[in-house]
Amino acid sequence: MDFYLAGRQNYVCDKVTLGGPFTDITLPPDFKILTKELISQMRYFVTYLPVIDPRSFPLRKLFTQIEEPAHFDHPILRSVDELEIEDGYDGMLPFIDENITSKTVVFSSCDVPHDDVLKLIRNWEKNGKELGTTYKFDDYKAGSQMSTMCQLKKKLSEFKNKRYNGTTESPFLIIPIDNTTSCINVYSTGQTEEFETILKVEHAKQKRQKKQRSEDAPVTCKKAKR
Repeated sequence: MDFYLAGRQNYVCDKVTLGGPFTDITLPPDFKILTKELISQMRYFVTYLPVIDPRSFPLRKLFTQIEEPAHFDHPILRSVDELEIEDGYDGMLPFIDENITSKTVVFSSCDVPHDDVLKLIRNWEKNGKELGTTYKFDDYKAGSQMSTMCQLKKKLSEFKNKRYNGTTESPFLIIPIDNTTSCINVYSTGQTEEFETILKVEHAKQKRQKKQRSEDAPVTCKKAKR
């Protein structure tokens, strides 16, 4: 181990991945890593905090397991820009939506029920969500009628994008958010065995263009009747 550390106790790296055998390694007492992305494999991330330089926080990205609601109470998790959950617990999606401020949340290796995703969309549609918010869901039923993509298309058919062209840049659903100029665009990364369903809160482009045309139109007044 001393050979690889080359006598140094402090390291700077853009991203660090820790997991498995790392916990069995004996490190110098003052060993620290300064990083902006922490990938905690197969464990809740607090296991590795003793080797993370405090100057790393707030993190740009955190990848971790979440086993219970109490895990969300940690201030490091609540301050991260992008949160990726390797494995979670049933019913965590509504809790995350209400309590976690990360604008990007990725559910990796999490089979989130499509009914929970539908409820999330309905909540955003009614109550709004910050522009730029992005939630990504792995879909392990891809290619079947029970996939998240197929179920959302079925249950939100009134919002189907008539110009959807099957690419990753084209949303298959466009859902206006009440009393705003934003919308929930729902994307898919493909039609293969494993793909993501992605929710993004973005500007409603069509509405903005119509509004602009209206503002550019000349103002005319009807002649008053005598």
